[in-house]
Amino acid sequence: MGLWLAVAGQGQKQGRQVGTAHCLSPVKGMRTTSAMVWARAKETTGPPKKSMKFEAQEVGFSSDRTYEERGLGPSLKMKEIDVEEKETKKLSETAQEKVSFPQIDILKLFRWLDLLCPSEIYQIPWKSLVAILQEDATEALSAANDMLKSRGSVFIGGFLRGECGSKINSGDRCRDPQSFSVFDDEALPPELPHLSQSEKAALIRQSGQDPARRRRLRHSITRVQKLKRDLALAPWRITQVVRRRPPPVKKLNRPAIALPVDVCPDKFDAITRGYNGRTYAFAKDRVYQMWYEDELPQKASYLITELFPGGPRTVSAALTNSRSGVTILIDHRTAYRFRWNRKHKRFQLARNTPQDLPHNITFTPQTAFEWMDGNQVLLSGDNFVIYDAYWNLATFTGATKRYFPKLPRSLLGIVYTGGNTMLMYTKQNTIKVYNARKYRILQEYPLKINEYFGCLL
Repeated sequence: MGLWLAVAGQGQKQGRQVGTAHCLSPVKGMRTTSAMVWARAKETTGPPKKSMKFEAQEVGFSSDRTYEERGLGPSLKMKEIDVEEKETKKLSETAQEKVSFPQIDILKLFRWLDLLCPSEIYQIPWKSLVAILQEDATEALSAANDMLKSRGSVFIGGFLRGECGSKINSGDRCRDPQSFSVFDDEALPPELPHLSQSEKAALIRQSGQDPARRRRLRHSITRVQKLKRDLALAPWRITQVVRRRPPPVKKLNRPAIALPVDVCPDKFDAITRGYNGRTYAFAKDRVYQMWYEDELPQKASYLITELFPGGPRTVSAALTNSRSGVTILIDHRTAYRFRWNRKHKRFQLARNTPQDLPHNITFTPQTAFEWMDGNQVLLSGDNFVIYDAYWNLATFTGATKRYFPKLPRSLLGIVYTGGNTMLMYTKQNTIKVYNARKYRILQEYPLKINEYFGCLL
């Protein structure tokens, strides 16, 4: 039977006293973390430093299993201890000398651990637990234990003894901890994952593409290409050249033709802020453009196919990649990528587009936006995916409430991002000021469509 030692650090993050609670399983990879005030370990050799750990050499720590929690103050060390039943008392005596716990909210602690470690995961006998707590916490601990005894899932102090059920023998994982819902409003949501190059390359290969394919450098002509072009355009060969394929469709080298301002929609289907700093709102077959020139607002409307040649007739979701400058229009389950042409003041269709969304995106996107960390998010109701438009694949799937708490359900798109502040446009034609640091809406302002986009009602 494995005995796991799990003690969380307590520190400050974003001006709030927070810590972490951990639910670990002997199965490799089974781990979950939730933000909350818990307990703090104390070094025996001096005051707490950047790295706090336990030194119980009598029972033997395994140094190959460590986990460091980032961003929540002191580093955490978690190591597995394998002991016999007769050594439990010895471990308890050792830990009493090495560990101290501050005054904490025990009831809140147990509510979290009951959520993260339900009886379906751990089969924990009541008598096999080791409790190391301050005397003044005994009363609160007893009340918490009575609350959880009926569920068979109990966690006392910093020690947990138990098994993960029959699934350990088969090598399977226990229940996915991310499927549990979080109910504490003060808890910070987990960060969106960032894939390494090797992990992303594996996803690309799994989708049937070659990650070694390099992007073609724009406006670059090799020596061989230049030589072939010079030979093809030589005077003595012009009359003998026969075209083997029909000429490509000529790009429209003229500005887009604006429509009259006598049509004003009741609502918009999608909205995004382009790489050129202009805001584009889509309604049926029209797109409304708003920008500033010489500090004066400029407004115009076009047919979508006029401003986005080769694009869809209607748009259900739109977003702009601020790093690559690519604007992505989604019509139901078809994605189009466009680049802004500064010379002709219109968008041009990118290569290898349009594309149908991959099969691992099981919903039809209703909202699209770029988050603070640069991830491109497609959202529909309670689910979202992180979407890579260039490779046309979803790199992550999750629950909206877990990763984007208090996000407006009527969100249409994000029209401005600066610092920790986002301006979110909703389907009710309002602008909501969202603080990405506090994960909450600070203010809300109603808008008049005819004044904001320059159309006549």
